[in-house]
Amino acid sequence: MGYMAQVGPGDTPHPGFGTALRRRRARAGLTQEELARRTGISARAIGDMERGRVARPQARTLRSLAAALATDEGELRNLLPRPGIGTPEAAPAPPDPGWGGMLCALPPEIADLTGREQAAAELRTVAAAERRPRSAPVVAVTGPPGVGKSTFLVHTAHRLAEHYPDGCLFLPMHRYGRVRPENALGVVLRALGVAENRLPPGADARSSLYRSLLQGRRVLLVLDDVTDEAQVRPLLPSDPDCLLLVAGRGGLAGLESVARIPLDVLAPADSVRLLGAIAGDERMSREPSAAVALAELCGHLPLALRIAGNRLAGRPTWLVSDLLRRLADRRGRLDALTAGDLAVRPVLAAVHRRCGELARTVFRRLALARDGEITVRRAALLAELDVDSVERALEELVDLGLLDCVAGGGRYALPELPRLFAEERLRAEESGREEAVRAADRACSVPPRPAAGARPQHLPQVAGREQRRVAEPPLLGALRLPEGFVRPD
Repeated sequence: MGYMAQVGPGDTPHPGFGTALRRRRARAGLTQEELARRTGISARAIGDMERGRVARPQARTLRSLAAALATDEGELRNLLPRPGIGTPEAAPAPPDPGWGGMLCALPPEIADLTGREQAAAELRTVAAAERRPRSAPVVAVTGPPGVGKSTFLVHTAHRLAEHYPDGCLFLPMHRYGRVRPENALGVVLRALGVAENRLPPGADARSSLYRSLLQGRRVLLVLDDVTDEAQVRPLLPSDPDCLLLVAGRGGLAGLESVARIPLDVLAPADSVRLLGAIAGDERMSREPSAAVALAELCGHLPLALRIAGNRLAGRPTWLVSDLLRRLADRRGRLDALTAGDLAVRPVLAAVHRRCGELARTVFRRLALARDGEITVRRAALLAELDVDSVERALEELVDLGLLDCVAGGGRYALPELPRLFAEERLRAEESGREEAVRAADRACSVPPRPAAGARPQHLPQVAGREQRRVAEPPLLGALRLPEGFVRPD
């Protein structure tokens, strides 16, 4: 996307291209700054080329220079040194250990991105502000697992790339395990032209070199699937003309001066529209009720909708209602939401593994609350834990996108697909415990006891011990409650 390979301090500069570029610029009566404005290439990059510090400019750079100087692109290309001794193309540097050989080019975008128009407009507005002095150069795209953060990030990066002619780099930060910041910096520095044998050791030294190389340049860096703030901080650019886009598994709440763009599940109409974009609008229009129901069973989650659309596209003889029947079974729905290497369960499992032990316990016990919103006290009862610990666990689940925080605070909701995964974990880890906890939950949902001496209208008219036994909520006495537990009223 326009980034260049630079000659290291120990390499021999190639004078032909730089000298020719300087002469053509002078002949056109342009300063380096004027040529930079015409081409969108930074003045620093043009100076590096003229001094012979750039080994091989990219094709996009050559086209821009040729157009601005009214010369032939092929003629400029012929002045470049051929790959050989001393050029980066002659001996590509191996990737840092732990990186997995990932490249820095932007992945191809998905053409049927749906329902993200407002978020895309917001990001473009923020990016335009970032190019003004003193603007925070970081945008974090957040949201629950499977909501399409990576797809959205790649889509918008493709549209912003033209504003960053000095480079557009894409780094997956958790493809084969958590990528260490020093390894990510090594890949970025090589993409910016630093030879392998010139890479300094350690994240701090590499981060300092990285920021110095970005001075006076306009580079777009995209970090996908970030796990924590420590992965991002060494890669924060200091030049306001650069932009860093981040997609995180959590909210990355510890990062300072960050513009956050949250993504949520799609609206029902957009969900059906995405299904139609993948499987055919005509199929959706033939069974409108089934299409709406299918989107509902997918939880309006873009990943699940994409899988359902792909399954329909791969089975042209199926009706929408055929797939709807396959998803109707709650216990088999996560199995059915699989299409090739796309699946919902592994995405939820990856986030679940990041939870602490306490948050995992609370998460699977929340599957027992079948109805509506969940208060902290009710979650504490279900988890058989104290309120303060459970509240911390609930907030951790919200940060990771497995739980929704209901407006107003203090209340939570478990989305449908995470609920199915929580039910699976409960069956796998606490077989036989569900009914006891569920009964206690029901017991705490009965109306408050009437005043002393008044006869409850909902109880049978019996006397003595039998009446006390019926009136007492079942199992609460037998259920072990931890020290500090607050029983809900």
